[in-house]
Formats: sequence, C-alpha cells, structure tokens
Amino acid sequence: MDGVVVMRPRTAWAQSRHLLGGPVGPFRATFADLAPALRELSQPLLPRRFRSSIDNASLATPAGLRTNVFPPSTPRPELAPYAVAFGGGTLLDALNAMVRGHDTTGWLLRYCGAPATAASATLGVGIHEDTLGRGRLIALADANGHADPCLDAR
Repeated sequence: MDGVVVMRPRTAWAQSRHLLGGPVGPFRATFADLAPALRELSQPLLPRRFRSSIDNASLATPAGLRTNVFPPSTPRPELAPYAVAFGGGTLLDALNAMVRGHDTTGWLLRYCGAPATAASATLGVGIHEDTLGRGRLIALADANGHADPCLDAR
C-alpha cells in the first residue's frame, strides 16, 4: 500500500467495521514530539490509547500519555530524522504513514482473543531515530498502561 507491505487475512480487507478502518484526523509528529500522532491514532480505539516508551523512564505528557525510552541502537547519521505528516484517513492509512519513508519502522496488529476487536487487540509501532540511535515503541494500552488485554484479564 503506497510503499508499505501490509499482510492481512483476506476476510479482514472486506470488513467495513474493522478497527483499522476507523477514522483518524490529520497530524504532524517527530521523534521528539509524538503526542499529536498518539492522540489522533487513539481516537477510533477509545477508551484504549496509544502510549510511547522512551528509555525505561516514565513521563506524563500534557495529553496524559505516559512515555518511556528503550536502549539505543547503532546511530545511522546518513538517515533523515524521523518525522511524519498525515492528512487524515483511516487507522490503516495512519499506521502506514507512520512507517512510510523510514526503513526501520513497522507496525504489528494481533488479537489475543475473540472477538477480534479493539478490546482484544495488541497493536504496536516501532520507531527508530537512527540519526542518534534512539528508539520508541508506541503501543495500544488501557488506562493503567497495560498493552496486552489478555494478560490484564488473568
């Protein structure tokens, strides 16, 4: 899809109410400021929200989203800094915009139970700021910050 490889079951493409078809508003985001993207990506999935991890430290952002940083990877200064501009569309379009144009970024949607809905979804986007070797994982989480709804149910 416009330069992004997307693999889905054939039946998922035909589901008009699939969570990836939910509306997402326009946003601009950089590695340093993912809050606009997190807010918009979360809209079709509320009450669950996307949260960002940065260096194992947890911070509160103005939108009430927590962030943490994970260990640095090898810096690749030849690559452009991470930035995304999305003009609005579906959640699928927005996730693809998050990964398009940056060869170290990807997203993964899985379901930990039936039915396959936002309530049973684990959805993450891995972003690497290769110019400095930093990385973030954006994950769909509940109000307590838990990303796996099936673990939460146990």
